[in-house]
Amino acid sequence: MFQAYRQGLYGSKYAWILTGSSMYRNWINSIPEGSSPCPLRQLMKAAWGHFLISNMNISPEEKVTISGMVPSAFSTFTKNLSSSFSGRYLVSGYSSLVYDAAWALALGLNNSLKYLGELRLENYNYSTPYLSAVMKGMHEVEFRGISVRNKYLLFKIG
Repeated sequence: MFQAYRQGLYGSKYAWILTGSSMYRNWINSIPEGSSPCPLRQLMKAAWGHFLISNMNISPEEKVTISGMVPSAFSTFTKNLSSSFSGRYLVSGYSSLVYDAAWALALGLNNSLKYLGELRLENYNYSTPYLSAVMKGMHEVEFRGISVRNKYLLFKIG
């Protein structure tokens, strides 16, 4: 996040996906005041509005998911994809959660369209009308994912 802030890679045009909520909190809390190359307020500003992924799971249920795949097919797909690159890329234990997060975001944003009224999603900013529309859309997201049965909600961090 140090470089994200310095390079201006934060704000309404960026959405950071971080792994491990306890890792993130421990990381932020473990930085001694004045020892970071970036003040804590800048780190918090760069990380504001991020999404966290904190578990590594693939559902044991062999039921068709929103993507049309069963979880074991996803595992096979990612392993084959990695193999096709001669093993240069490893399959992360987080891949199922990232995959489901992408579905959740797409579905939530799609749901939010009905709440935007005159506003356009392409002009999104962190104003109350946009936030309200996206929150309502995200609260409606429920689907069977690769990782587990998902109900994604947004929460305020802090």
